[in-house]
Amino acid sequence: MKNQIQLLVLMAFVATGCITLENNAFKVVGTTAHVVDAAMNGWGDYVRAGKATPADQATVKAAYEKYQQAMQTTHVAISAYQVSKDKTALNAALDVLDACKNDLVDLIQKRKL
Repeated sequence: MKNQIQLLVLMAFVATGCITLENNAFKVVGTTAHVVDAAMNGWGDYVRAGKATPADQATVKAAYEKYQQAMQTTHVAISAYQVSKDKTALNAALDVLDACKNDLVDLIQKRKL
């Protein structure tokens, strides 16, 4: 599922032609937020059904907070890129954001099995 979403995002970028890193970053942020929101909505349903242990809830909460911090860092990196056009920090922030998203979604999927 995760790989399919990433492939769809990549195909969308290729289909639209030459896209700047800034536009790409905004699209990645939006897609990432959508994926995490969907996972967290499913997690909320799981918790409300009484299926999650307190330890599971704490673990997912910690992963979500890490994701939120990565999202904030990415927004700062996008703003910095708009000024400096130095893509190193932006690419690093996007990589961390993707890793945090993947960790959170994987964690939720494993807890719900």
